[in-house]
Amino acid sequence: AQQRFEALWAEWQRSARGLHEALTGVSALLGQAGSHYAEAERAIAASFGAM
Repeated sequence: AQQRFEALWAEWQRSARGLHEALTGVSALLGQAGSHYAEAERAIAASFGAM
């Protein structure tokens, strides 16, 4: 039973690391998307002011 537990625990740890890496990547992409969206909004607002 102990060997099975240790194997499952190791798998849990590997999966947790993979999930953390994936969520970190998603977070970075969302941050970039938010910045690009804000830039586009500023450009659109500026174009209305230029009319």
